[in-house]
Amino acid sequence: GCGECEKLNLSQAEKDWINHFKKGQKFYYKNFKGQIDTVEITETRDFYTPCNKFELSEYQYEVLDASFVIKSASKYNNNESLISYETSSYKPRVPNIFFGNLGPHRNDLENKMPVAIDTVLAGVKLTSVYYYARGLNTENYGEKEYFKNFFWNKQSGLIAYTTVNDELFLRINQ
Repeated sequence: GCGECEKLNLSQAEKDWINHFKKGQKFYYKNFKGQIDTVEITETRDFYTPCNKFELSEYQYEVLDASFVIKSASKYNNNESLISYETSSYKPRVPNIFFGNLGPHRNDLENKMPVAIDTVLAGVKLTSVYYYARGLNTENYGEKEYFKNFFWNKQSGLIAYTTVNDELFLRINQ
């Protein structure tokens, strides 16, 4: 008896951050010691939040997310990593990317849309990547502190990352 909620939809540009991931995809990363880490997509979802004008909101928000598992050569394994995009009527639409236990600041209202940069890591040129670093635009959640920063590309996802031991892992084709 609460009536229809107004649906808020993600734009195609917002969906482009996530909709290319498919369940079962694997991505591989290699450091200079030859160690290989694996990131596997475990689930993708596109859904609307519940409609309940009385208790929840006048709006139904569209949510798009992809979950992934990290299997690390350095004995770091995590199944709580996530990239998520949610429409909203009250805050900027920023992709929430959690890599391991490293993710956006808790106060999403302070987060601004990341800006794409070009950079060179270990002689490899990376174009149009978004840089996330602990203390800059992300913070550590939970007890495991393994990742220090990561580089994300809107079209292909995680490109590179460093650990707290300053090990650089770059994505490889396998």
